[in-house]
Amino acid sequence: MPGMNGVETLRLLRELDQKVPINIITAFHGEYIESLRELQNDHISFNLVKKPINLKEIVLITKSGLEGTVIYRLEK
Repeated sequence: MPGMNGVETLRLLRELDQKVPINIITAFHGEYIESLRELQNDHISFNLVKKPINLKEIVLITKSGLEGTVIYRLEK
């Protein structure tokens, strides 16, 4: 994304709305792991899914958004 990475976008989205479910689906989680931990430490909620994903995982992501559940949390 020009001018803003996903972590910055997530921070901005949380400023606008605390309740909307946010799913991060990425193959590059390792590059952003420290920034994602900072978000978690700041109590900014999100789900993290590592690519590749399959149909079962897509269904789980969709259900989690509808139910408001957490799929994956970073270990401290």
